[in-house]
Order: sequence, then C-alpha cells, then structure tokens
Amino acid sequence: MLVCGGADLIQVYNDAFIPLFAEKHPQIGVPVRETWPEIWDVIGPMMRDVLDTHQATWAEDQMFWIDRVGFVEDIYFTFSYSPILDRGGVAQGLLATAVETTERIVEARRRAHRGGPPPCARGGRRGADRARGRGDGPARRCGHRPPPGRRPLRPRWFVPRIGQA
Repeated sequence: MLVCGGADLIQVYNDAFIPLFAEKHPQIGVPVRETWPEIWDVIGPMMRDVLDTHQATWAEDQMFWIDRVGFVEDIYFTFSYSPILDRGGVAQGLLATAVETTERIVEARRRAHRGGPPPCARGGRRGADRARGRGDGPARRCGHRPPPGRRPLRPRWFVPRIGQA
C-alpha cells in the first residue's frame, strides 16, 4: 500500500510495497514523479485524474518498462488508485494498492506457447496403463497430444521404414 499527497504527490508506503520498488527502495518522502520517471507519462495522468474527479481507477496486468534493478525490464502490475478526501470533500492525496503479476503473466505465456502442460503433468493416465506399455512414447502414454494443426515431433534417431513418410 502506498499513500501519496500534496501538490508533489509525496509518497509513504508500507513494507509490502518494498518488493515493488526493488533497488529503488527507500523512497519514503520522495515525489512519485522522481521515483518512477520512466512510467510517469502513464501513471501521472491517472493519479491527477483520480485527484481531480474523486473517482477511483485501476488497471489489470498493466505492463510497464521499469528500471528498478539496474536495467529496464517488462513488469506487470494490477493496481488501483483511490482518492483520499478530507472532511470537506477535497482530495488531499491518493491510496495506491498494487500487486506485481509478472510471474503469472509470463507463466501463462509459456503455457500458451507450449500448448499447456501435458495431462501427465496433471496426473494423466494411471500407472497400470503406463505399466502395460500402452501408447508409443512417454508423451503418448500419459495421454498428451500435440495441439490441433501441429504434428508430433519425431526423435532425431527416427528412421522411416520403406514406404513410410
């Protein structure tokens, strides 16, 4: 959780936010613009809009190119900004909550690229079927089939028989 306020959006955050800062920590008492200059063009207008309209906003799995560990990397966040109003209804700051979703996004892409985990990785066929030698290889034995439109790969040592393509 991060809270920022004032004209310069000075930030204060709790320990749960430290991993999001990585090597940029500590940034308590520093304007958000100085901490995140590489993404200010995106988050700055969002924050200003929350303060001006008093309406919360959020983004799910938003990708940013951030330099937080010495090099620029793609990082994904799900985050929300909510206004902090005083008794008179004037926005004095905003509350930001965020969760890094990079690992989940990358893993989902890997699975989509690979066609998902084979059924044997999820339990697959029973040991009795494997013991009987059903199928023609480890992937076949556990019930895995290539995605539609893709041919199964042949091992390098495959030698076709005469008349076999």
